[in-house]
Amino acid sequence: MPLKSAAKQGIQQPQLPKHLPAATLDDIGDGSEISAVAIAGGSLENRALQGIVFEQMRLRRVLFLRARLPRLRLVDARLDACDLSAADCEQAHMRRAELAGCRLWGTNFAQAHLEDVRLEECSAENAIFAGCSFKAARLERCSLVKATFADANLSGAVLLRCDLSGADLRGAKLTGADLRGSILDDLRVNPADLRGAIIEPAQAAQIARLMGLTVRSEGE
Repeated sequence: MPLKSAAKQGIQQPQLPKHLPAATLDDIGDGSEISAVAIAGGSLENRALQGIVFEQMRLRRVLFLRARLPRLRLVDARLDACDLSAADCEQAHMRRAELAGCRLWGTNFAQAHLEDVRLEECSAENAIFAGCSFKAARLERCSLVKATFADANLSGAVLLRCDLSGADLRGAKLTGADLRGSILDDLRVNPADLRGAIIEPAQAAQIARLMGLTVRSEGE
């Protein structure tokens, strides 16, 4: 699933060598730092690991189901079709990272820092991004149904053609956040939180309904 060039959007892409030798997740433990390899397959399902660092990595179809990976560091990395459902990645640090076609159902990214990060066609229903800091971040064609962004800093982030139905953005900073093309039905947000957000005319009626307004054409 090729991602479109991010350079034109002001997002730095992962800095990866042209060739990455194959490796496995065998012998990984607390404090492990794995770098400059490609991993296809493998599982950390239900593992509890502290202080893991993945740098200059390609991971494909790796399972992180229900793994507990607080303070995970993901730098210059690309994840394809990985499954992080119900994983605990609280206070993770992600920089120059791309996630494509990944499952993030109920994944906990609370208080994480995401810089130069792209998510494309990821399933992130009920994911937790509460208190996250997004810097130069782009989420495209992702399902974010009932995801939590409460008190997150989404200033300048792009959420393009995402499904935000029922998502919680209360207390989030949305100045310059681009929500155009996204579904905003039943969004949980305070009127003041939307100040500075970018929407398109077709979304204005959705926002008005959220504010309790009735939108009718003249003569109706």
